[in-house]
Amino acid sequence: MRRIMLFLLSAAVILQAETVFFTPKKILELKEKPREQAETVLMLKEGVLLQVKSVFTDTLGKEWYMVSLPREKLDGFVPAGDIEMLGDEEKSRVFVKQESEENQDKKRRLTELRKHPDWPRRIRSAVHNGTICLKMSLDQLYASWEKPYFETTGFILGSGNVNIVFYRQENPVAVVVKNSEVVGWSEKGK
Repeated sequence: MRRIMLFLLSAAVILQAETVFFTPKKILELKEKPREQAETVLMLKEGVLLQVKSVFTDTLGKEWYMVSLPREKLDGFVPAGDIEMLGDEEKSRVFVKQESEENQDKKRRLTELRKHPDWPRRIRSAVHNGTICLKMSLDQLYASWEKPYFETTGFILGSGNVNIVFYRQENPVAVVVKNSEVVGWSEKGK
């Protein structure tokens, strides 16, 4: 009985490292309460940014973290062993900056989609997801990936004269355009 009382007193230890971010090691259920049978609030995928707020131990002795999802402004519980530290503070800041840039890009793409409700469903889906597909027009390509950092012309055997637009200076992606339509690229989506 004394152990149970001691256990209950130490059940909610607040963690001080609020600026350290974590991410799930695998697809993970965000629970409403710190126990397996609790209702699942959300499914978390690898790479999702989590902030640990506190730690709890359930009646079976399993540790749970109360986590916050900064983007969704949502809290819940995950098993402590199923998440890992994202890295040091500097890496966490870089990750947050990348997430912010991705959010801005998504807003830009959604704005472009509102301007073009007439685009075919598969094109709209590609732009919404920030991917590219064959037979996209240049406007649709730019809506999905913005303007390229470099454009040139070239000749491809079997295709003839083509325009080639380059994205990402590091590990560049070359998108091949013929007659103002995407006909290929050098690697899978951005």
